[in-house]
Amino acid sequence: MQAIARVNRLAESKEFGFIIDYANVVSELDKAFNIYDALEGYDKTDLEGAFANIDMEISRLAQVNSNLWDIFKEVQNKNDNEALQQELAKDSLREEFYDALNEYSKVLKIALSSEKFIRNESQPKINRYKHDLRYFYNLKEAVKQRYADTVDFKKYDKKIEKLMNTYIYANEIVPLNQPVNIFSEESFNQLKSGKGHYANLSVAAKADELASVMKKEIVEKLALEDPVYYQSLSERIQKTIEEFRNKQISDVEYLQEMIDVRNNKITHKKREDIPAEINNNDEAAAYYSAIKPFYSRYLGRVAKIGVSLNAHLENDVNAGTGVHLHCQNELSEASKTVKLNELTVLTALKFIQILDLEQKVDFWNDENAVKK
Repeated sequence: MQAIARVNRLAESKEFGFIIDYANVVSELDKAFNIYDALEGYDKTDLEGAFANIDMEISRLAQVNSNLWDIFKEVQNKNDNEALQQELAKDSLREEFYDALNEYSKVLKIALSSEKFIRNESQPKINRYKHDLRYFYNLKEAVKQRYADTVDFKKYDKKIEKLMNTYIYANEIVPLNQPVNIFSEESFNQLKSGKGHYANLSVAAKADELASVMKKEIVEKLALEDPVYYQSLSERIQKTIEEFRNKQISDVEYLQEMIDVRNNKITHKKREDIPAEINNNDEAAAYYSAIKPFYSRYLGRVAKIGVSLNAHLENDVNAGTGVHLHCQNELSEASKTVKLNELTVLTALKFIQILDLEQKVDFWNDENAVKK
């Protein structure tokens, strides 16, 4: 019992420990638990599963291996790595795959550390188990980069990599580059030209990696700059992904669309929806995108809105913007749209002016400012 307690001490990433029973006393544990005063009145269920015979764990190897392959039961050709990667496009299925691979590697590690297993199991079957570990490890690395995964891999990588280093030759592991940097022309051109890591990738894999990296960049950084713009851009990327998955577009069309989004919407923002007066003002464009949907709900009343806000806004906004409102009783639909755009531009510029005048350093630590 003292040995069990020591082996059972907690440590980061530790799941279990080994006890070597030289004297064959494990079978007497139940009796010891019953007579040991310190455990008087303990609930037997608390100790169920606390330890297991290594042979019982090894007997699970075939099943956990089968569980891993079953994830790809819909894929006809299990040697088609591209088909396996596309099958893992859904986040939920990839996480299921990662968990199954983690479980398989854990049981295989126990088996490969057992002299009895090595002695009794056939070498071809041992080689197949090792092959599957290598095959699925390389697949995991590929899809992790392809789909720019945000899953916490700490619970997977260290243990599996140690197992790979111990039992699989290093030259059997496929090395991967860093994910494409969409803001680096050198990195992006490598993807387009199929050089380096991208030389062995399919067209669809290139498109998936580019799409995934852009979506991740939008979620983590860009959406804070202009939520409305990047929300619509994220929806456009997702729509293209779904069109490819549904075989509505080819892999070449998919990649070209992602390249166009990267070139024209992210690294060099072309905003056809933003008036020329503020097209080069990212801050004003962000306010414009956020405000316009609100004003659009009152399109029929835009002339009256323009009258009420015209004097206040136009007098305050710096001259020279080229934006002026004029009161008209009756407006055509086209004129209403123009008026709406003009009013939204003025409001966006006024927001910037107010913020510039009222901005305060360390605002949240100033009680008086917060109360206002």
